[in-house]
Amino acid sequence: RLNETQLLLKPKETKHLMVTITTPRSIPVGGYSGIIFFESDRENSLAPQATTVIAKVGLLMLASIGVPDPKSKPLEILNSSSGFITENKEFPLLLRVKNTSLHFVTAKPTVTFSPVFTFTNKEPRKHFLEEKILFQGKIRRWEKTLDLSELPPNLYTVKIAVSGGNGLFVTIESYLLVFPLTKTLVLTSMLVLLGFLFIKRKRLKKAWGALFQQT
Repeated sequence: RLNETQLLLKPKETKHLMVTITTPRSIPVGGYSGIIFFESDRENSLAPQATTVIAKVGLLMLASIGVPDPKSKPLEILNSSSGFITENKEFPLLLRVKNTSLHFVTAKPTVTFSPVFTFTNKEPRKHFLEEKILFQGKIRRWEKTLDLSELPPNLYTVKIAVSGGNGLFVTIESYLLVFPLTKTLVLTSMLVLLGFLFIKRKRLKKAWGALFQQT
């Protein structure tokens, strides 16, 4: 129940409403949600005959009944799609997470890149993704391209940790090789070609001379 169902708001004015929610005596354990919608009143508009755009906004309300099991993991990482090697310092990430609990969960993923070969004192780099609400049994996805321009060439452990609140985490690990593959192949090909020309220089000199004698 609302203490007021109709409001007259002046420009930039703010008013407070009292919302009263009456629950039954017996409620099944789980998560619950509701929405309160507000929209403008056409009958009380200043120009009722004119064409107007009716604004409508909603307020999301969330509640949990019962205490979740602290030993259970409320989240499950369904899949994490990314490449194994990159040379343009970009990491395309596709992450899908499912809420396996009976309550809604606020999930916040963190992606950490840790070097495998520690010949430099580089600290792990962390990227924080946006926080999303997962309703019970639902799946949310994160799709983002991470900037790895500050990472030097190395083999990295990619750890994705999704926080479900109350100190609970679900993690998944993979590997990523940051290496300038195209430039290395071009340079190697040039070195091989120069080495071949150096080894066969005598034969090439004779063939070049024979070609000029014939012409």
